[in-house]
Amino acid sequence: MKHQRQEFIKACARPALLATALIATGCATQIDSIAVSPALEGESATVTVKVTPFLTAPHTPSMEVRNDTNGTAYAPAGTLPSTGSNEYSGPLTAQTYGMNTLKVEVPYTIVLPPVRRSTSREQPFVVGARAACFAFDAAQPNAQGWTMAGLFGNGDPNWQIATCGAGIGGAPARIASDNVPYVFETGFGALSYTLPPACFPATLPPKATHWAIDFRSPDLALRPEWQVYRVSFAIRAADVLILTGAGLKVQAILKVRKPDDRESYFAERAGSGFRFESITNAWQQFTFTMQPPAGSTVLQVLIRVFGEVPVVLPDSWVRLDLVCPE
Repeated sequence: MKHQRQEFIKACARPALLATALIATGCATQIDSIAVSPALEGESATVTVKVTPFLTAPHTPSMEVRNDTNGTAYAPAGTLPSTGSNEYSGPLTAQTYGMNTLKVEVPYTIVLPPVRRSTSREQPFVVGARAACFAFDAAQPNAQGWTMAGLFGNGDPNWQIATCGAGIGGAPARIASDNVPYVFETGFGALSYTLPPACFPATLPPKATHWAIDFRSPDLALRPEWQVYRVSFAIRAADVLILTGAGLKVQAILKVRKPDDRESYFAERAGSGFRFESITNAWQQFTFTMQPPAGSTVLQVLIRVFGEVPVVLPDSWVRLDLVCPE
């Protein structure tokens, strides 16, 4: 054994055998383990990395994180200070809900001769949703009381313009208003509506410039954590070419009971009008802030999707996830 160890050291120290030694004899820093502590969306996790130097001098590891649920690319996530005994540990801040992958890269210097190299390793980890959020994942595997309603001319819930199901002919009844939206199960799911083109009129009725569909939350009046006027959510569309013209837009609306006991709806203002955001075929997260009178009780959150006609794909769907009070 002593003889083998001496030969190992000689191989690592001989410049002519450097490349071969790195591969064949293991003269390189090795990442033995990566541990990520449990964390919820928006919180920090602790990362601990253990390495074995193998006759090298390891340097400060760097981190990158990607969110596999949203399909985002790797982004820099800081470095890890040494805690001694070939261990490195530090915070991974502001975690994103869903399945994530952490990549740790450890640069090191081969002692003899001094040559700089690096090694890396990936570690998947899960970030859960905050308790107050509607996340529609494996921990909450159903629609949790959310419902759908539409198609509304110009976003007016009393103007039904759909050409399928209830409400044809302009009656105030709402399509699927009593049905639960489909939960797209992938471990980390999302609410989704899927409507065939037959539901959308080939041309909009006179005086209509767009249609709207609602995702509607269950009753929130008895949920203290929802008695705030700021809401965040994640949303995406099947494809940016679902519709012609300006494509899909979205806004958040709060249904509240004002201190005078009257019910009313509030959306975020933008200049002289209201704020809308464009929906793309990639996950995006938006936060809307409403300003009802102080002391108003939040009754319901509506995520309203706006579009134009015609629909050009066999099915049109939008996915909604991680609706949270802020």
